[in-house]
Order: sequence, then C-alpha cells, then structure tokens
Amino acid sequence: EYNLTKSMVDNLEGFPESIRFLKKTSGWAKNAPLFSDVLFCKEEYRVAIENYLEPLMNYYVVEDYSEAIAAINLLSNSAQGRAQFFVLSSYNAQKSSLITTSVEGVPALSVIEVESRYQNLCNYLLKNVYLVNDSTEKDLNSASLPEGVVLIGKSGKFNKSKLTMAGGSVGLFEGKRIGR
Repeated sequence: EYNLTKSMVDNLEGFPESIRFLKKTSGWAKNAPLFSDVLFCKEEYRVAIENYLEPLMNYYVVEDYSEAIAAINLLSNSAQGRAQFFVLSSYNAQKSSLITTSVEGVPALSVIEVESRYQNLCNYLLKNVYLVNDSTEKDLNSASLPEGVVLIGKSGKFNKSKLTMAGGSVGLFEGKRIGR
C-alpha cells in the first residue's frame, strides 16, 4: 500500500494536468506546495479532515499575488488548464472568535499540525469546525447549529453545517493525501 501510494504521489496520479504542468515547470515558484502537502494531522482524524477540505486540497499555496499571476500566465500561454491558489499574504492573523455550540466536539484546529507560516490560512479554513463521534448522528439530526459552525464525523462519513449536510461512503484511498 505504501509503495503504491508513493508511486501515485511521485507520478502525480489523479492530479489535474495543470498541477502536473506547474510541478514540472522549472521557472515557476519551486517552493509553492499544494495545500495537501502543508497540512498534517493525527491518523485517527486524517480521513475526516481530508474529506472536509477535499475541494481545497489541490490549491497551490503561494506567498503573494505575483506568484499566482506568474503561474496563471504560464498555464494560459501553454493552454494547460486552470489552477487555484491560496495567497498567504491575504490571511492576516485574526482574533479567534470561536462560536460555541451545544454539541460536544474536538476543534479541528487542535488535531492538525502545520508550519507557522501556514497557520493563519488553516485558522481561516478550520475555524469553528469540530470533529464529533459518528455515534452522535441521532443527536446531530435535531441539533441546531449556529451560523458558521461545521461538524464533521471523526470517520469522515459526514459533515453538517446550519444549512447543509454532506457525506457517504469512505473510500480506500481517502486520508492518503494529507501530509504526503
């Protein structure tokens, strides 16, 4: 399993063509990692955190807009697709204003590890996100959540906010992208 996962990572299997192109282009920010590469978390929470952040895992993390613009121009000039970027200079230190909820859970920010330069980005993305036991599904069914609070099942099976709920089966390779 390790060798298969390593081979897939090394060959950028499952990644869009634009990401493969930018990773292989030598003139573009060599120190611009994918978001999935900057984040690490405890094994027991990895699938849940990855499923919640899944739409953002292929975003590049760049220092400023000039790096993002350079990459966008490379992609445009070479007709290699599109990419998304988190611009670190845009995520200033924010005062933590956690919203309290009646449902007991573990704050997602307490189970991740990230270099200090990426902390503000993670604070923004995971503020008011809590991991809850999957056995509390019945409690969650009737729980009214404040605006901005998200609950995710520790197994990664579901996530719930005030207005939405998502979930389903957990695949074999889920939880393998964080902290590659």
